[in-house]
Parts: sequence; structure tokens; C-alpha cells
Amino acid sequence: MTNLRCFCGFDPDTTFNDFTLQFKDSENRVSVQNPREDYFYIAKSGTSDYTLSEDTLKINGSDDFKYTIDGDILILTRVDDPQIADDELELTYRNIE
Repeated sequence: MTNLRCFCGFDPDTTFNDFTLQFKDSENRVSVQNPREDYFYIAKSGTSDYTLSEDTLKINGSDDFKYTIDGDILILTRVDDPQIADDELELTYRNIE
């Protein structure tokens, strides 16, 4: 992850590039890595199934995220629940392969 925008707290010493996603398209699986188990934005560390539909990414056990891809940049925006104030979350990842 290269950037995070949210109305949420995070440790100022957090290194965003310690949060990673690795997609295995042929298996519809994604590996999520977080620097600490008590600190995550999409899902806990591990491997989960995912589905894509139009412009939405759904990782099993997680919220839905709208996604956009621009070159090697993936932007995930959590689908907002209008009943919850300040639940906006936008995560930016860069493909490093």
C-alpha cells in the first residue's frame, strides 16, 4: 500500500508498504499481509477467496470495495454505508512486480 485516506486513526510510525495484497487470478484468491494482526484495513492476514463484479471487489469476510486500476496503481474505495458517518476509506496500492 502506498497511501491511505480515511477518518480513522493509525500509528504515525506506520509504514504503508508493509500492507500488501497478492492476487492469484487463476484461483480467485488473494493473500493479505498486514504488519500487525491487530491493525488491518481490508482483512486479517491470510489467504481468502475474492470475486469481481463490474467495478467491485469482494474479499471473503471483508467489506465491498469499488476498484479502479490506472497502470500499476490499484485504488480501493470501501463501499460507503450511508447509516455510518465517517466510514470512508480509500487505499492505494502499487504493483511492484
